[in-house]
Amino acid sequence: MPSPNHEIKGNLAKLLATENLIVEHRNRPTASFDVDSRVLTLPLWDKASGVVYDMLVGHEVGHALFTPNEDWRDVADCPKDYVNVIEDARIEKLMKRKYPGLRKSFNGGYKELNDQDFFQVHDEDINKFSLIDRINLHFKLGADCMITFGASEAPFLIRIEEAETFEEVLQIAEEIYTLGQQDSAVNPIASVSDDDAEEVNEGDTLCIIEAMKMMNQIESDVHGIIERILVQNGDPVEYDQVLFLISPS
Repeated sequence: MPSPNHEIKGNLAKLLATENLIVEHRNRPTASFDVDSRVLTLPLWDKASGVVYDMLVGHEVGHALFTPNEDWRDVADCPKDYVNVIEDARIEKLMKRKYPGLRKSFNGGYKELNDQDFFQVHDEDINKFSLIDRINLHFKLGADCMITFGASEAPFLIRIEEAETFEEVLQIAEEIYTLGQQDSAVNPIASVSDDDAEEVNEGDTLCIIEAMKMMNQIESDVHGIIERILVQNGDPVEYDQVLFLISPS
């Protein structure tokens, strides 16, 4: 059940968005906003501070205010995740411009999440990440992460910082995806394995779950046969939700 503090954050979202959004509080890995149904979902995180919730509200309200409800798939030939990363950077810039007080919430909220290793990067060499993941971390965690970008990659940072329209976001996302394909460094991201009755080994990647635009690989902890897949590509998932039924062998 949402706490009074969660309800306050829900009301804050409606005020910032200047519309009567539907605000739901669920046991989800992160916040989200559906631009079609106008439903803003906030996660039930017991240990998250008010600063983190202010950041989440500010971010999702940014989508409510600035992300158009349109089908862009015929305009940009790239995965949705690429568009989401670039659009995140754009709407957060616009929210900071519209509500300057949110600058501290964005900076403090992302710092708190990173201190808790929410992005699961503390034991990783970030500079080996794909370009789109490095861009995501650069704009969420700041230059203090000391992420390096090559000569062909760095101009994208400037273009993302200067992007004002969703059309610019689509163009940049498609170009980044194309560059990755040319370098064979970035592959299309599948959210869920496609085949039932597939044999898997311990440690095999079963699916990829997005949280805060970071792609988290979910690995099998047994060798066996996938008997059933319980979710579809793009489905929201909750903590401790069963995704696959695997018969050990």
